[in-house]
Amino acid sequence: MQDLQVNFKYEKAMDDQLLISIVLNKDNHLCIYGINHDYQYLFFNENYRVLIEKYYKINIKIGMNLMKEIKDSLDFNDVKKCIDVALSGNSKTVF
Repeated sequence: MQDLQVNFKYEKAMDDQLLISIVLNKDNHLCIYGINHDYQYLFFNENYRVLIEKYYKINIKIGMNLMKEIKDSLDFNDVKKCIDVALSGNSKTVF
């Protein structure tokens, strides 16, 4: 039974990884990124990377802490609020 659970978790992780890869590499105009509870990047697509580089003049990398990078920005509080809402499992519409 233990081997069956391990295989299921592995297959689920591979399915999740494939889905993330498809979404990130899809040719669209969406900016997609994932952040953990420590505000570190888990993943992002090229559109998001270009947007952040253009707007904040930083070259982001996986594992980098977003909030430390934009600490001097006027956007800090707004960005933090939006991310905290998302990390709590809720949604917020931003225009």
